[in-house]
Amino acid sequence: MLRVAHILNPVAVNKNSDLYYAQPITFESMRRAKLFVQDKVQVEFLSVQYEEDEKVVPEYFTKLPNLQRSVRDVSGFEKVKKFPLIADILLAAYNNSSAEYIIYTNTDITVVPHFYEAAAALIAEGYDAVTFSRRRIENKWTSIEDLPLALAEMGKLHPGYDCFILHRSLIPKFILSNICIGTGFVSVALIHNLIAFADKPLITDKLHLTVHLGLEVMPPLEQNVYRFTRSDYEQNILPKIKPLLQLHKFPYSALPWHKRMVKWMLNPNFSTQILVELEGKNFRRKIKGLIDEVRFSMLGK
Repeated sequence: MLRVAHILNPVAVNKNSDLYYAQPITFESMRRAKLFVQDKVQVEFLSVQYEEDEKVVPEYFTKLPNLQRSVRDVSGFEKVKKFPLIADILLAAYNNSSAEYIIYTNTDITVVPHFYEAAAALIAEGYDAVTFSRRRIENKWTSIEDLPLALAEMGKLHPGYDCFILHRSLIPKFILSNICIGTGFVSVALIHNLIAFADKPLITDKLHLTVHLGLEVMPPLEQNVYRFTRSDYEQNILPKIKPLLQLHKFPYSALPWHKRMVKWMLNPNFSTQILVELEGKNFRRKIKGLIDEVRFSMLGK
């Protein structure tokens, strides 16, 4: 039986935070989704948190050792939010579970009842890394009792990726430096790592498996943290993984050239410059192949 570990980073917040309402709904959606596949997939819930957040962790989660550092420690910004490093979260799951696949989602991401069954089906198709965008729904749903109607809402597409299904062998390979959650560059870093290291990644906006309470597309970010993570990605991550990036692993790569370029330009997770470079590299490879074919066919005459 397939075994997966789903890790979250729960946070204790007050009623002024949307997370106060979204987080319990997330927990309950996961519990129900686990029951849905209890005879098909072995699912374990993991929590990694700061000491002050232990009180909100549900009893049906395995509480891992508390996190010992945050973006404050690596950035020098003492007054920013205490965002954990994504590497610490993933390694906590890797080091404390023997599950074949590790799933990471934000704590405000609600899953549909067949979430784990769909994950198992994608894994059975040979994908060793999967990420997909969520659906945005009205934030009027505020209690566990609202879950059926919340999931029934059609919602709207969101450009961000905040669900990652990863074969455990990928996690030690990932180069994540000091990227923290809570900023746009956590998805950028994870996506480009799975493109670099996964044999068969799937990056798609065509799946309806998770939802987020609230229709906002790009919420305000702490600018100090955003600039820090962007610099960290561009200086300490991208130079190391860029040589490993292959065009065919990017989403939209099967579309005609003009269509995929438009898609890439509109998606904030991808750098047009890098993709243009990869397009050029791919074009030169094709031209060389054609020239070689002509040369060697002439030898046979």
